[in-house]
Amino acid sequence: MDFPNRIKMEFRIVLSVMLILSCRNLHSQNKPTFTQHVLRLEGDVQDAVCQDLNGDLAEDILVLHNRSRFPEPYAERYLSVFLQKNGLWNERPTQTLHLDHDEIVFDIGNTDGDSICDLFFLKADGVYARKWTTDHYDTALQCILKTPSIFSAPDPNKLCRYTFAQDIDGDAVSELVLPQTHTLCIYAKDSQGTYVLSKSLWISPDIELNTSENLVFSFRLPSFQLKDFNADKTPDLLLLSQDRLDVYIQHENHEGPRNPSSLIPPDLRYRMGARNIHPTALEPLAPTATILETCDLNRDGYVDVLLSKASRAGFTANISQIQIYLNKNGRFDFLPDQILTVENFGSEHVIKDFNGDGLLDLALLTFRIGFAQAAKFFITKKASNAYEFFLMRADNTYAKKPDGKIAFSRAVRIQDIFGSSLCQSFDGDFNGDGFHDFLMGTDTNTISIFPGHPGGFFDSKTVFRISAPLSNRILVKDFNGDGRSDMLLWYPENPNLSKQILIFLSEIGASR
Repeated sequence: MDFPNRIKMEFRIVLSVMLILSCRNLHSQNKPTFTQHVLRLEGDVQDAVCQDLNGDLAEDILVLHNRSRFPEPYAERYLSVFLQKNGLWNERPTQTLHLDHDEIVFDIGNTDGDSICDLFFLKADGVYARKWTTDHYDTALQCILKTPSIFSAPDPNKLCRYTFAQDIDGDAVSELVLPQTHTLCIYAKDSQGTYVLSKSLWISPDIELNTSENLVFSFRLPSFQLKDFNADKTPDLLLLSQDRLDVYIQHENHEGPRNPSSLIPPDLRYRMGARNIHPTALEPLAPTATILETCDLNRDGYVDVLLSKASRAGFTANISQIQIYLNKNGRFDFLPDQILTVENFGSEHVIKDFNGDGLLDLALLTFRIGFAQAAKFFITKKASNAYEFFLMRADNTYAKKPDGKIAFSRAVRIQDIFGSSLCQSFDGDFNGDGFHDFLMGTDTNTISIFPGHPGGFFDSKTVFRISAPLSNRILVKDFNGDGRSDMLLWYPENPNLSKQILIFLSEIGASR
């Protein structure tokens, strides 16, 4: 090699090293710090929802909580509103609604087509609403629809959210989707502003009778989704029930008037349980955990299906599979387009575009254990987990082996060893660099944040740590609109923390 070329090569090497070091310095300068805020409530927090309720483009917080009054058999149920002002919330709620004992489920929707949210409550005889007036919600309930449903009685101790108020036709006004025994009734507003029956979908619910001692009747509601199945720019109605997918195609222009009470059968039905490829011999002893999900994996406008079948029969070694069905012009093949086999996989996974190429990737949570790892776990009470990343390629396939991996250890109870109660999130960008970060609770009172980088994976060397009690009830979002993600946690299973909500707002400051 001649002298000038050697000088050029050495200069390039030095420049590359300087660029890497400058990126690391810039990355360390963007290390976030967090300011803790506490929201205090009466009684135990059951659930929290973050949404702009009053239309001011700021995230508000809606909290469900209850308070027991021993020896009374019923708990006092409340719904509290924390309105955001100047990027902060008051320690005490802006408004607290004392709920009756006959509300069964609730939802958030819109009855007027404006930017302000209404609160919907389903009772045994119909649907009621509380509307926003100036700076608070009406304390009185307004009946908007009289109709029975499959919901017959409330839980005396808590109120749950069920998404029955959804905008199906795209007019910004919520339709009401209420299940009957074998019918899913959809109610829409008519020209007079009254909710009337619009269509009736024929469904096949999962019903089980248990006669071991007392007769028990179990009714499993299907999951209702609005997604474009056939890429015609009109959202279709999808019903997921365990391993079955029913598709009701919506057409922009109906051929003619239809009797709204006449039952509409599904246009397509896929029984994914029949696609049981290579089952394990131990499945009769411990059936597989099956999860059916719909998403547009390759972003071609068609809804695809991902079916995960995780064998829980073996503890130290088990092989599970992810079956991928790509939608081809509104149809699925009987056999999957691809099967990913993973060892020691308990079905916990994340579907997300990790590398920013527009295609959806997979992150599978694995847990490997042997005698040495088991002994270490019983001594340290920590488990070693890893997320294995499979990136979708340009040919709409995933590699058979993971493209990347991030390993971590975390404090865990033996019953949660497969990750069913992880304190985790892939949704945040806490340092505002434009890349998603990975949040994981790694110790009893430590949250670790692994920063993301352009390759689509996460840096396990430069870790941000926060001292905070862990909970699997966590929301990650940019609450105050500063371009950096924040986090909200609540603790229904911790008596010492169950009466409060912790908010951690991210700030960019010097490294600590």
